[in-house]
Amino acid sequence: MNIFIALLIAALLGGIMIGLVLLAQKLGASLTTIVLITIFGHLILFATSLILLFTVGRKYYLDRVN
Repeated sequence: MNIFIALLIAALLGGIMIGLVLLAQKLGASLTTIVLITIFGHLILFATSLILLFTVGRKYYLDRVN
């Protein structure tokens, strides 16, 4: 169940990133802006993954070991 939540968050963030890039292109943003949007999205995904790993993942791992 927790893996599905992580996949859902990744898919949601991916959709938001694609939407932001398409909106930026439509508004005539430069390539630098598009790259910054992509980098920011990846950083958010990485931080979300770490939070899930340290909260849910640790509990799941300890339950599996015991």
